[in-house]
Amino acid sequence: MTAAGPVCVGDLVFQIPVDLEPLAAARAVTFGVRHGCLLDAAGQPWCWGDDSDGQLAVASSTLPEHHRGHPSRTVAGRISGAPRMRSLDAGWLHTCGVSTGGDVVCWGDNSLGQLGRPGSESGPSPVAGLPGGTTAVAAGGAHTCALARDGGVWCWGDGSSGQLGQGSASDSVTPVAVTGLPEPAVAIDAGAYHTCALLQDGDVACWGENRLGQIGDGTRTSRSSSVLVQGLTGKARAVTVGSSFSCALLEVGAVQCWGSNELGELGTGTFSTPPSGNEPPAPPTTVTGLGRGVTALFAAGNHACAELEGGGLRCWGANELGQLGDGTVEGRDRPVPWRGMRAKLPPLPATPKPGRIQGLDVSYHSGRVDWQNAVARGHQFGLTLATAGDDFRDPFFAAHWEGMRQAGLVRGAYHFFVAADDPGQQARIFLSQVLFEPGDLAPVVDVETMGGEPTDDLPDRLGVFLRLIERGVGVKPIIYTGPSFWNAHMTAEFGDNPLWIAQYGVDQPTVPAGWTRWQMWQWQGNADLPDVAPMVDLDRLHPDVDLEELLIPEAGR
Repeated sequence: MTAAGPVCVGDLVFQIPVDLEPLAAARAVTFGVRHGCLLDAAGQPWCWGDDSDGQLAVASSTLPEHHRGHPSRTVAGRISGAPRMRSLDAGWLHTCGVSTGGDVVCWGDNSLGQLGRPGSESGPSPVAGLPGGTTAVAAGGAHTCALARDGGVWCWGDGSSGQLGQGSASDSVTPVAVTGLPEPAVAIDAGAYHTCALLQDGDVACWGENRLGQIGDGTRTSRSSSVLVQGLTGKARAVTVGSSFSCALLEVGAVQCWGSNELGELGTGTFSTPPSGNEPPAPPTTVTGLGRGVTALFAAGNHACAELEGGGLRCWGANELGQLGDGTVEGRDRPVPWRGMRAKLPPLPATPKPGRIQGLDVSYHSGRVDWQNAVARGHQFGLTLATAGDDFRDPFFAAHWEGMRQAGLVRGAYHFFVAADDPGQQARIFLSQVLFEPGDLAPVVDVETMGGEPTDDLPDRLGVFLRLIERGVGVKPIIYTGPSFWNAHMTAEFGDNPLWIAQYGVDQPTVPAGWTRWQMWQWQGNADLPDVAPMVDLDRLHPDVDLEELLIPEAGR
């Protein structure tokens, strides 16, 4: 079928036509960072999109094992081996559902135990260790929580910010009970690094990351046990969680939100800078312009939407991809009407916002790239995959490398590091593929996965590679990574190398151990720029970083 209309789900809100043949009806739809899933009329899950971390439970690939991005589907495929389900929720790179028998079944990325089991197997499997009769599941960034029939909450996966609620900031590959809940929970929702629960008595309890006040206890101290939200002006009947903010639908029909407001997520009519020093966060604040007629509420990433009595949606917050559905790409600090199929988005701006030098990165997945149009859109630098592991050379590298030069872009090249391959040979193939020149970006190494053969000496192997590249080019290479992977598998000894951080759906990326700031930020992946290429990743430079700082200098400088 073709599903057109508002698809409002746990991680994103889209207004798109989706080819979902041969499905006749969808009972539930949910989206992660690069994949989507739904339940058909019989309760069977189907998924589509990127499968680089097993999100689609694809068993094998015809592509090389050590490349950036694995199989993908542009139409939905049934998840083999999954039981019938009554609900479904997607995290960043994994999906979980509650089966008709009350089991929680998960598949996808398991790098931090978010599937509730040890190992790297990504296929669907029940989560062991939960009390019988699970009623709901919430998939966060890289953690998952389940609501038991008795009102207890159990979580597993990434616990680095206390988002598991177990009383410590530790990961867990098996379910652990959330501590400190004063009442049984009746609903749960999970964000990037925090989790909230609606309690039986109408109170809201949250735990996890709290730098921006997103757990609502009046402080900016992260909590590894649940705490009650302070300052709500009434009892709640629903709670929803975005990346770094939270909202509650009160029994009177009003909405109050707390946490990050840099992109207008709180809907108060203002954009606010993050608190600094000992400044406390703002208490829960009523979203303007909704009145008391809200019947449903959902948050996703850096925006939120409310359904009004009598129909109609009002949305607010980030809107760079048109996620508010108002026909613009302008962020909104107060609710605006969702315009449905009438909304036609304008082209992306041709120039970057002041202080935000922007660029894009590509690989052979991008195919031919129109670099002149990339420049017309305001991109000032570009990067392309050159090599991967000890034997893979990107077949589009030469075209991308020369195309960037001809278009006048500052160009860069990256190597996808394979943990189990010889680091010396990886350095040699990278240097033989790319003839770096003064004025190019410093060489980049992409370190984001352990691959199919995990190794416990990854820091040492990466150190060998970096030293050889620095010796060959004369500058410290840039390190590309994600914060969760780096903090789980690496050490702080590489903080002298420039940092290119990959993290989506957040106001500001998390800086991993060893660095004090990032230089480049990959803030969106797999973007479709029709006049440039169907698949590119979008990047921006830190406002305080001069692009020249990252370039290979002229001889003698």
